Amino acid sequence: MGQVIVELKNITKFFGASKALDEINLQIEKEKFITFLGPSGCGKTTLLRIIAGFYEPDAGEITINNRRVENVPPYDRNTAMVFQEYALFPHMTVYQNVAYGLEVKNKNKTEIDAKVEEVLKLMQLSGMEKRYPNEMSGGQQQRVAVARALVMDPHALLLDEPLSNLDAQLRESVRVELRLIQKKLGLTAIYVTHDQQEALSMSDMIVVMNKGVIHQFGTPKEIYFCPRTRFVADFIGSTNLVDARVVKEDIPVVSYHGIHLQVKGNYEALVDQDVVVSIRPECIKINKVSKESNFNLPIKILHSMFLGEKVRYHVEDSYGKEWRVDSFDSGEEILEGSAYLNIQSEKSHLIQEQ
Repeated sequence: MGQVIVELKNITKFFGASKALDEINLQIEKEKFITFLGPSGCGKTTLLRIIAGFYEPDAGEITINNRRVENVPPYDRNTAMVFQEYALFPHMTVYQNVAYGLEVKNKNKTEIDAKVEEVLKLMQLSGMEKRYPNEMSGGQQQRVAVARALVMDPHALLLDEPLSNLDAQLRESVRVELRLIQKKLGLTAIYVTHDQQEALSMSDMIVVMNKGVIHQFGTPKEIYFCPRTRFVADFIGSTNLVDARVVKEDIPVVSYHGIHLQVKGNYEALVDQDVVVSIRPECIKINKVSKESNFNLPIKILHSMFLGEKVRYHVEDSYGKEWRVDSFDSGEEILEGSAYLNIQSEKSHLIQEQ
């Protein structure tokens, strides 16, 4: 494990009688891009603001760069926040907005000029020093907000849904830019979003939260293909949750109405234990004829949706369960009627916790 730059121990936060965070424990390594992901009200923004110092925890410890900071004000934590609404000073130019934090810290004019020039060049804002926020596009304002944070050389860059106000195409391009800058500068970044694609595409590690609790902390691939809980499996992307029974222990095999399927999982399940298996729609194939397979399930195609790069099928098996199946590179053929499901066993994952 690398150097831990931010550590949270048993962080608990109440708003009135409502518990927003429930004993959060987390270690964030230096130079990593970490995303807090979850639905609205899950506690992700509250946790980010506690790290920044805008909220105080009701219990627990916060350590930033080996320094306890629960009672340290935001301006003395050496973190920098990029807000959803950018929070630029409308009466200040780009230069003045970016330089403001350095001026508050009484840095000399030569150092301020050099640092501001450096970050504006990095954020592709050179030549815009004299513009005011209302003279800039949303994407340019977002870059100014990031530049204002970067110029402070923070231990941790905190980003609270900074791309949510941008249109889809611009959001994707700025997403790439942010990730490249983070890697180039070796920044420790903590990013809050409810957008699963943003989290999966940008992060070194993802913290999946719900109702003030961390459900899983792992790499994007671990989160997607090896969900620990039903919530993670169902929240990240799309999945089929299948109730099954374990029939082998040494090599995990489950039975779905007598049809066997080898699954992946990182714990030893007991034989005859009822479990839940997560199977992603893209890990299933539909065939019009029965094929030799460990999992060959007769189904009826209910309806389909053409989504450009794929066709999503909604099908039903003879036991009344509905399945979602994504078929890529399907050409112009849309399947109908009766068919069979074949499942790639190495992509089926046994969920540990319900």
